[in-house]
Amino acid sequence: MATSSEPDRKLPQETRTAVCPAHGEYESHLVVGRIWSQCRACAEEAAQARLAEEAELARKDAIRRHEQRIELSGVPSRFLGQDFRTYQAKLPEQMRALSTVRDFTEDFAAMHRSGRGLILFGMPGTGKTMLALAAVQALLDAWSTRYLTCMDLVQEVRATWSRRSAISDGEVMRSFGALDLLVIDEIGASFGSDSERTILFSVLDKRYRERLPTILITNEDDEGLKACIGDRAFDRLVETCRWVVFDWASHRKPAA
Repeated sequence: MATSSEPDRKLPQETRTAVCPAHGEYESHLVVGRIWSQCRACAEEAAQARLAEEAELARKDAIRRHEQRIELSGVPSRFLGQDFRTYQAKLPEQMRALSTVRDFTEDFAAMHRSGRGLILFGMPGTGKTMLALAAVQALLDAWSTRYLTCMDLVQEVRATWSRRSAISDGEVMRSFGALDLLVIDEIGASFGSDSERTILFSVLDKRYRERLPTILITNEDDEGLKACIGDRAFDRLVETCRWVVFDWASHRKPAA
């Protein structure tokens, strides 16, 4: 087969002068057939407009998903938008509590792998719930989170015992047991009946076995908490949770 000793030569591209209403004259190239290239400045502007539109759609979608996650997380409206910067830590003890909860949140991937949790206990009005919900809001875009009171948890399970319920108590228990982070507030605020202790133990035991972190919030000390939740649940918490003491006066002020 004969071969050419000269390299392939491309024919020069045909060009002509065109006029863009927005940008004036430009050099247009014949693309194929009778199709000529359009104004490059217009093409770049259109590309930038498409990128801006896609970015805006992505931003709105992120906001929508964030709002959905907030709703699913159970964050009360009073605490929406509050973060660790909102917490006013002045005393050394307050600074330690803030640092402990913030460090837990920043290192949550490790906490999630190990199933380590927190117990925040102290007098009412000392900022326990606020710090816990700052953690929830910092994590909810990347992790499944849920906040509720102990009584809400018990009532949510009991509601499934009705014949009209569309889900079973087992399904509710499994949902609590599958969350990346569960925060249970007001431990000890209810009467602590045998039924309530059984439900709470079932949830805590499920999370213990699945090595999932839990934050408990209570006004009770260790003996009071043991009386509220029972020895078995208490033993699991001692093994997996770090205790954070809130032993200063309430920051709440009476309404004027």
